[in-house]
Amino acid sequence: MSGKRKRRSDQVLLGASKITEAERRQIRSKEREILHDLRENNREVTQIASNVFKTKTAELNEVYERVFYPREANLDACNLDEFSNVMTKQAGLMSSSDLTKFDVAELMRSIVQKCSSESSLDWNRLGAAVGACFKSTIGISFMYGSMDTQVAVKEKRVVRRRRQEDDEEQVTQLTQVTSSNRTQEDVQAARLQKLVKTLKRTHGNVNLFELCINPESFAQTVENFFDMSFLIRNGDAKLRIADNLPTIVYHESVNDAELPPPSQCILGLTYKEWEKLKEMYREPLVGHRA
Repeated sequence: MSGKRKRRSDQVLLGASKITEAERRQIRSKEREILHDLRENNREVTQIASNVFKTKTAELNEVYERVFYPREANLDACNLDEFSNVMTKQAGLMSSSDLTKFDVAELMRSIVQKCSSESSLDWNRLGAAVGACFKSTIGISFMYGSMDTQVAVKEKRVVRRRRQEDDEEQVTQLTQVTSSNRTQEDVQAARLQKLVKTLKRTHGNVNLFELCINPESFAQTVENFFDMSFLIRNGDAKLRIADNLPTIVYHESVNDAELPPPSQCILGLTYKEWEKLKEMYREPLVGHRA
């Protein structure tokens, strides 16, 4: 309504308008009539689906084009004030009514009336009119209502030291180790101890194959070589070549400073090679494990 009521910059006022006194009385009469209709039919005008509001607005805009004196402008301001009251009541009805319910027949009539062109529906115009409805932000609803945004203040727990009396102390029970509950580390440690005893018994200078090759088990042969590598790494034994054969020399544990620089030697032993070697050696010095 504000766009239609904007005056031109070259429009004259007061006596320069050359409007007669009879025309001014006619304008005031029309403005009073519009004001009277708004107040008398207030209930009908405030209805959302009513066209009375739009009709009266158009009539007031038309009269405003001929308002050039303060007296007529004062009546126009009264009409604008009444229109603002009507709009306030319409806004209240919109907030309290369910806008999702509508008359389908009335909707189709409005679409045909506003979006038809030459007895056919103008789809581009309809799309432009309803496009804003599909760009709105999707609302969020919660199954159990709105979320409780109240921040719960956590209570600080006071840590108290528990005093234990001598008679309340728990006595640690000893666990008896059997062959069934020994861990893998315990089993390997037992093999290493037996290997060290064997080297001491042979005065610490023995053929590597005589010590580790088990003609009855390929798996135990691999385990023997694996255990021997640990003794060499820890400095309890060293490997040297004597008569073109690898020989193990045992000595007591040495300090880290006395150990030679670390090096790596990869010894490969396949099952076929083990089958050939087992024909050359008897039971290993470390014995066969049942």
